Amino acid sequence: MTDLGSWRFCPRCSGELNHGDGFVDCRNCGAREYANPAPTVSAIPIDASGRLLLARRAREPRAGLWDALGGFVEPGEDATDALVRELREETGAEFIPLAFLGGFADTYGPGGPPNFNLYWTARLIAGGLVANDDVSELRWFEVDELPSIHELAFPNNARALAAALNTASVPAAPAKSDERPKLGLFEIQLVTDAFERLVAFYTEIVRLTVIVDDRERGRVHFSLDNGQLILARAHSEEASPSWPGLPPPMLVAKDLRGPTPPGHGPVHFAFGVAGSELIAEGERLRREGLDVRGPFRWPDGYRSSYFHDPDTNVVELIAPPSR
Repeated sequence: MTDLGSWRFCPRCSGELNHGDGFVDCRNCGAREYANPAPTVSAIPIDASGRLLLARRAREPRAGLWDALGGFVEPGEDATDALVRELREETGAEFIPLAFLGGFADTYGPGGPPNFNLYWTARLIAGGLVANDDVSELRWFEVDELPSIHELAFPNNARALAAALNTASVPAAPAKSDERPKLGLFEIQLVTDAFERLVAFYTEIVRLTVIVDDRERGRVHFSLDNGQLILARAHSEEASPSWPGLPPPMLVAKDLRGPTPPGHGPVHFAFGVAGSELIAEGERLRREGLDVRGPFRWPDGYRSSYFHDPDTNVVELIAPPSR
């Protein structure tokens, strides 16, 4: 947070400062620093019954009052990554951000340094709630039981709650219907004992373009018009009896429902889905009794969930990055 009121000397050359309206100038080197607000990220989680989750502050400023879950963005962090981290630190659980509610200017307590607060709705997807870090209590509130404005820690809390109550981004769990999801084939993987022969065939005869060549691990990826073909050498990776068929990720990922199992089976393929449909489709499949793993969040912004079909093939649902 940039609180210039207490600054006396230039951080670059140690020269004396002239204080202006929202900035300081160095008399010696001419450097200028501005009182920019610090960015924060916060969430108003909403459950399937429409209750909203708030946290009671354990520390000053405004200790003992109700606040939204969240905190300050660290250097180099994207906003939604910071939000997921903060929610995990404060609750011990995993949430996924949903609708963006807006940005609200405020100060960190009365007369405190300026901040700019970004808010999302969110949904709890894994883990139990335990108050951690600078939170003393977590509570789900019915809409008619929400704290009064005098019980909220900051003015931005009230503005975000009003925005959350006006959004329909987190509806109750939908009833079953005959509506069919819109799916498109994204990826297919072939596991073969004739790995080098197939690589040569698809490279030299079919003339596909290689986009990942990882022969040390026995994997080569080819570009297709709207996806990719993966060739994998049979027995090149340790199998997992509890979850056969899941291809180990090429990139570091966080499985929001538990550890990523290793190993793969004979067939893995993926359907592309819209980002807004990934969570809802995963929940629908869980209600059908399937063990859906995910979502994974990949470093390039894609998200994936996995499940087995009745023949133990691994099916992936993959959604593109949010824009």
